[in-house]
Amino acid sequence: MTEMLITGQCNCGEVRHQSPGPVTRQGICRCPACVRMTGALESPNIGVAPGNLEIVAGMPKAFKHPTSNEMCNSGAFHICPTCGSPLYWTDAGNTEIAVFVGTLDDTGLLAGE
Repeated sequence: MTEMLITGQCNCGEVRHQSPGPVTRQGICRCPACVRMTGALESPNIGVAPGNLEIVAGMPKAFKHPTSNEMCNSGAFHICPTCGSPLYWTDAGNTEIAVFVGTLDDTGLLAGE
């Protein structure tokens, strides 16, 4: 996929992130952890390579489920400490970053839009 500057933020604007890309994948997660974290039945997300996501304002708080071994609960959700918006997820080995599409400033850059 092509490289572009991908920017986004939480609902209150305290935490901002950006990535030069490329988008490594586009997907929708329906696991119980993502459903509960986002409050939606489907959680659209894009993949970016570790090291390609930069926090440019604020500092997200990492949340790890203390007991579950479900796929998404084995990693960490990164949320705004002020408004609670889920921003992105990292797997336990920090080999994958899934950025929640709802945080993006321009969702039109995604395929199919």
